[in-house]
Amino acid sequence: MKKASLSLAAAGLLIFAQGALAQTTKATPNTQALCIKDANDSTSKTLKEATAAHALAVKKANEEFAKAKKEVALRKEASLKLCKMPKPAVEKKPAAAVAQKKETPPVVIAPKAPTPVTVAIGIREFAFSEDKIRIKKGTTVTWTNNEVMNMSHSIESDIPGKFTSPLLARGESFSYTFNSVGLVSYHCGPHQYMTGEIMVTE
Repeated sequence: MKKASLSLAAAGLLIFAQGALAQTTKATPNTQALCIKDANDSTSKTLKEATAAHALAVKKANEEFAKAKKEVALRKEASLKLCKMPKPAVEKKPAAAVAQKKETPPVVIAPKAPTPVTVAIGIREFAFSEDKIRIKKGTTVTWTNNEVMNMSHSIESDIPGKFTSPLLARGESFSYTFNSVGLVSYHCGPHQYMTGEIMVTE
């Protein structure tokens, strides 16, 4: 009797398990479809969000680029305007005013060089044609031997070394320029009795 009850219980459990298994097998396709749908929906949502974010980023980048391009164009235009700005006009002063400001350099007139003066003294018949003369400083005196006979003479200063001529043959001359003020006495070397004086003044 006890064994029969156990057999019935086991048989009942078996039937219950088979029914549950059947229900589980029957519900599995619907569950898989729901899972696939959820996955597709999630993927589609993610793609949409990613696409929207990308589009937003592209739009923002385009706006930033356009803004930067516009700023560069404005700066370039400002630079060109600055380069083309007219130079400030320089006030022109009347020529007369400018001329007044210019200092006229002093005119320096160089002193004229004194005209060379030459005095001639002849020698003839053992005498000087002008034995005493008065001249200005810087004057040149020229002695010329005008003897008829072939007689030589020389001109020598009484102050040794001041001036001494060589022997002058007939027709020859000797010149000396007096640049010092004072009385100068001279004589003929071979004939010392032949004398002369020259007074030099300023």
